[in-house]
Amino acid sequence: MKYIPFYLLLLLTGFVIVLTPEAKANRSYSTSVPNDSLYTKEDSVVSYAYKFLGKKYKYGSTGKGGFDCSGFTCYVFQEFGITLPHASYLMAEKGKAISLDEAQKGDLIFFKGSDANSTKVGHVGIIISEPNEPVRFIHASVAQGVVIDNLSSTYYKTRYVKVKRIL
Repeated sequence: MKYIPFYLLLLLTGFVIVLTPEAKANRSYSTSVPNDSLYTKEDSVVSYAYKFLGKKYKYGSTGKGGFDCSGFTCYVFQEFGITLPHASYLMAEKGKAISLDEAQKGDLIFFKGSDANSTKVGHVGIIISEPNEPVRFIHASVAQGVVIDNLSSTYYKTRYVKVKRIL
């Protein structure tokens, strides 16, 4: 390993930048504060979805005055150039099927609607948890608007259908 005789430490906008002699020759580094481009697309989708926490539920809506579950999901993904159908059962046909064990943030999680005996998809959310964590998701709930819930709750556990990866 080549010995580097010195490090030049600069404190710029709260960040430490280390310049080796090789880097010193090419000083085209940025002094700007990091932005969302440093995060994965999945991180950015989840971060954007969080902005709508507390927004009220409105049937059939994709943002004007509130959201329904698929309208919320459409709205969030549209921000990242991904067009989804405005119906949870149609969204469930898109993307790649993922096992629940492989689920990660940004994946879509699908549920039966209010009838737990139905076999049809009737609800969708966006997973916000990391792999190997209990599954949590953000969605537009009829009762509470845009909220975060856990798959471990009895209501959602009995209605779980599948997970799809869109990103």
